[in-house]
Amino acid sequence: MSGWFYTKAGFVNDKIIGPVDKNEIARLISIRKLRKNAIVSHPVETNNEWVRLSDSPLFEIYQRFHKELTQKAAKKKQEKTQQRRKKQQEIVVAKQEKKEAKQKQRARELSSQNKRRATTPSNDKRTNSPGYTSSKPMAPQAKKDYPYLSQYLRIAVILVDVTHGISFVALFASLIYYTYNLIQAAYSGSINAEGALLSSVVIIIGGVLSFYAILWSRIISLAFLEFVGVIINIESNTRK
Repeated sequence: MSGWFYTKAGFVNDKIIGPVDKNEIARLISIRKLRKNAIVSHPVETNNEWVRLSDSPLFEIYQRFHKELTQKAAKKKQEKTQQRRKKQQEIVVAKQEKKEAKQKQRARELSSQNKRRATTPSNDKRTNSPGYTSSKPMAPQAKKDYPYLSQYLRIAVILVDVTHGISFVALFASLIYYTYNLIQAAYSGSINAEGALLSSVVIIIGGVLSFYAILWSRIISLAFLEFVGVIINIESNTRK
C-alpha cells in the first residue's frame, strides 16, 4: 500500500504511523506535528528507508508552509507598526488641539481683563495717582517666590513615568526568565511535577503582587504631584 509513514515518540518505543497520504502529511506539517527533524518513510519516494523530513521530498511542503508563516508574521508586524504610528499621530494631534484650546482660552481671558480695565477708568486714575500703594502683592512677585517649581514638577512626572516604565519592563523580563528556567527544568527532569506546579503558582502570585505594587506606587506618586500642583495654583491665585 503506497503512502507515507512517520514515527511518533511513545512511552517505551517510537510508534510508526501510516500509511497516510501527502495531503495529511501537509496538514500535520501545518499544525506543527511534523517538523523538519521528523523521521519519515515511503515505499517509492525514499525506497522504504527512514530519513529525516528535511532530506525527503516532503521538505518542499515544509519550506512552503514556513514561508507562509514568515509572510504572515511580517504582515502582522507591519500592521502593528502602522497601528502604533497611527496612534502616535493621534496623540500628537490631540496634544496640539489641547495646546491650541489653551491658547484660545488664554486669549479670551486676556480680552476679558482688557475689557474690564477699559470699563473702570477711575480705578486706573487712582492707581496712577501719586502716593497710591496697592495692598495686594503683584503677580510677578508671586512668581519670583518659586520660579522653577512648575519645571521641577514636570521633571518629577517624567521621572515617575520612566521609573515605573523600567519597573514594569524588569518585572515582565523576570517573569519570562523564571518561566523559561522552569520549563527547561521540567523538560530536563530536574524538577518533579509537584515542584513545577508549586513554582508556577509562586511565579504567578509574585508577578501579580509585584504588578499591583508598581501600579499602586505610580498612582500615589502622580496623585501627590497633582496635589502639589493644585496647592501651587491656589496659592498663586490667592496672591493675585
